Amino acid sequence: MATAVAKDEAAAANKAAAAEAAAVNAAVAAEVAKDAALTLPEILSKLDRVHTFTMVTVLDNGSRDACPTADGTLAFFTDPQDAKVALAELKVKYEANGIEKALLDIEIVPLGRAFAITQGLMGLKSPVPAKLVFSKAIVAVEGEQGVPPELRSRMAGTGPFPLFLSIGLDNRAIMPVFLSRDDLADAWAKRGHPLEELGPSVIVTDLRTLVGETLNKVA
Repeated sequence: MATAVAKDEAAAANKAAAAEAAAVNAAVAAEVAKDAALTLPEILSKLDRVHTFTMVTVLDNGSRDACPTADGTLAFFTDPQDAKVALAELKVKYEANGIEKALLDIEIVPLGRAFAITQGLMGLKSPVPAKLVFSKAIVAVEGEQGVPPELRSRMAGTGPFPLFLSIGLDNRAIMPVFLSRDDLADAWAKRGHPLEELGPSVIVTDLRTLVGETLNKVA
């Protein structure tokens, strides 16, 4: 009986700690967005500094057409390795249907444009279902911790799109945001900060949360 009570108390404590951490993450993300205060075109322009990777069909005249992945969706991958895996799967599918594998390739698309296409922003829309795919390896580890708990059910259909930041890297002009903890740690070390001090300062947010908070501030 005592053991069961102790387990229940530990579970409750863990749940409370997770909720508190999520609240802190959301609050920091809101402050970052508040400081940024950008319009949608400005946000997309900044996102365009990051590459995504998508599948294309190379036509006889050398032009390229967007090509859905094996599951029928137009996918934009932030991790080139995930894109290579998707390309291999698509080649298997094409070979089974007698289509030359040489007709398939990977093309770079700026993240801002990919985000706009998948969200139907700025008049951009895909003729087939489209999705943004952040690193599957990172998503498997991070899960939805970057998404505020109250928004998770609404955002469950897509994502998550985890982003990483640290208050220790901000200045009056910018707050750097990274696609992985490794990229954040590399920037942290280049600033001369000891890596052992990074852990407690890492904030996990989500691309949609960051964009939404920024637009709300402008509105």
